[in-house]
Amino acid sequence: MVVMKAVIVPSFGGSEVLQVVDRPEPRPAPGQVLIHMEAAGVGYVDVMARKGDYQPLSEPGFIPGMEAAGTVAAVGEGVEAHRVGQRVFALTGRGAYAESVIADARHVVGLPEGVSAADAVALGVNALVAHVGLERVNVEKAERVLVRVPAGASG
Repeated sequence: MVVMKAVIVPSFGGSEVLQVVDRPEPRPAPGQVLIHMEAAGVGYVDVMARKGDYQPLSEPGFIPGMEAAGTVAAVGEGVEAHRVGQRVFALTGRGAYAESVIADARHVVGLPEGVSAADAVALGVNALVAHVGLERVNVEKAERVLVRVPAGASG
C-alpha cells in the first residue's frame, strides 16, 4: 500500500481546522485517472466547504480541492485519452489537497507545453465560467463586452 499526505477538514471552521494526515493513495477505477499533484486551486467552493456551507461536502473528514494539476500516474480500464506521464488539469469535485487525486477521465484535459500547473489551477473554474458566460450571451467577434464592477477571479 502506498501512503500519501493529504489535507483534511476534520471539523468545520476557519483555515485553522485543516490537518495534514497520512492516507492510502487511491487507485483508479475504470474510467478514472490517478494524478500526482503539482498544484491545487483554492477556490470559493473550497472555502465554503471548509466552513460547512457547501451541501455536497456536508460531512467533516473530506479532502477539499476541486481543481488539480499534475502528472498522470495511472489510468483505469477504458481510459484512452490520457497516458502515464502526461501533464494534465482536472476538475475533481474534491480531493485535490493531497499528493495524489483521482479524477473522472472525462474531466481531465492535457496541459499545453509552457502552461504551468499553478496557471492551470488559477484559470480552472474561473476560465470555464467566463467561457460559458460569453457563449450564453452570444458574443460575436466584432462585439465588445463591458465588465462592470469586476469582482472575484471571474470578473
